[in-house]
Amino acid sequence: MRKIDTGYFIKILGLRLILLAAVLIAPVRMLLWELPQMQSLIGTFLTFEFLYFFFWLPYKILDTNLTKHSSLHEQALKEQGLVIDYCFSANDGVFFLDVANGKFAVVFKYNPKELQFIDGATLDDICTNDGEKINNGTSLVSCRFTINGHKQNIVTLRVAGGRQMHMKDLTVLEAITKAEMLCERLTAIKSKATLPKG
Repeated sequence: MRKIDTGYFIKILGLRLILLAAVLIAPVRMLLWELPQMQSLIGTFLTFEFLYFFFWLPYKILDTNLTKHSSLHEQALKEQGLVIDYCFSANDGVFFLDVANGKFAVVFKYNPKELQFIDGATLDDICTNDGEKINNGTSLVSCRFTINGHKQNIVTLRVAGGRQMHMKDLTVLEAITKAEMLCERLTAIKSKATLPKG
């Protein structure tokens, strides 16, 4: 289901390499020039700033492009007569659901220029995964399904850094509700798409 625009991916990789080069050059220049202590502190500060932008800037660009293109795609879908009764923004893309017409479309972060349509009839094994562990915690909540037998999921909660949140935490409960809502709509889209024509 997921397609990546390799040219777009290479641009982001190139930006990261440029920032990495800048990060590496700063301390080397300090060592070679034997800068006084004050200038060394400034150089260290600038190095941390470069590191910050190295990790933050590419994701910011990706998110901005996803927001821009998903808005354009949403407008185009409406002009085509789709009734978008639910739009969900996940970390990796934006999902448009049209239960009335049995339509399902998605725009992915790494390929925001392309709007991908999913045939509702190919959806199967739709279920909510709350990711509950033995200690009543979770680090991932999602709506799971298959498309032509290939496993897919729409993540409604991802806890970073190997951490977990308690199952009764309001954030987890909200994520489960969103996943259940997505599952209900995908099931309805499948039902609509598999109805006999006529």
